Amino acid sequence: MSARHRRDANTPSTRVTQGSGGDRFVNALLFVHVLIAYLIEANVVSRGFFLIGGKDALKVSRAAWTAMTCFLVGVAFLISNLVPFFGTITGFASAISGTIICWTLPYIFALKVGDLTSFEAASMKALVPVTIIIAIVGVIA
Repeated sequence: MSARHRRDANTPSTRVTQGSGGDRFVNALLFVHVLIAYLIEANVVSRGFFLIGGKDALKVSRAAWTAMTCFLVGVAFLISNLVPFFGTITGFASAISGTIICWTLPYIFALKVGDLTSFEAASMKALVPVTIIIAIVGVIA
């Protein structure tokens, strides 16, 4: 194996395409999954933009939907590739919001709308500050 091949094998873009056929198949399925999820989310955001623009999203032509979706994909691609610290920003946002969304908010919602016993309410009230401390420690780490 040449030195050039070994050097290229360490880059993320070529490492994904190497390996067994099973690895490539799994990567292809993951790519399709992410692509479909992104298109669904772009569809929801496109509908929001149409509603903000005062248009009935159900009466907009397919060409307008396609143009809006392509525009959103293009902007997302440009932002993710032009901002050099995009990965850091998304990691920081995940660190801040992940614990709060998964742990703190359900306790708060249960306290507001739930029919809880006094023990359950007291436990949840005690756990809310704990989850906030965990979120802060996660951001610092």
